[in-house]
Amino acid sequence: MPITSPSFINIDLELCAEDDLYLIAQEWGDQVMVLYYGENKADKHGFQLIVECSCTIELPEAVLQAFLDLLKKLSPEAQQLLAQCDKKILDIGYDSGNDGRVITHPISNQILSELSQFGFYIHLTIYPLQEASIEIK
Repeated sequence: MPITSPSFINIDLELCAEDDLYLIAQEWGDQVMVLYYGENKADKHGFQLIVECSCTIELPEAVLQAFLDLLKKLSPEAQQLLAQCDKKILDIGYDSGNDGRVITHPISNQILSELSQFGFYIHLTIYPLQEASIEIK
């Protein structure tokens, strides 16, 4: 397995609610990439929406800011739907790397405060390295 450094992958925004979340996805349009929309897979009732920001930003704090900007631009109807969500998560994903290095990405108190005002939790997911199944030369 080649030597790799830990690295930031992306941030997934996950919403779960009793009501259909289509309006939020529709308002964000091509500013997000929809990873999942439909029945809540975990609880088997209600709806779930999982998106990534359609931006090329490479630092978690900047992606969180982009999500904040999207949240602030929602219509009053979509804001009400967001407020009624049972689950609001921003999941920051990293590859673990195998070179022993440590990386840090600070997130400001201001961004954390604004996200908490929307009711979001922050999750961190560290993915193990995967061995390539076959390398074609």
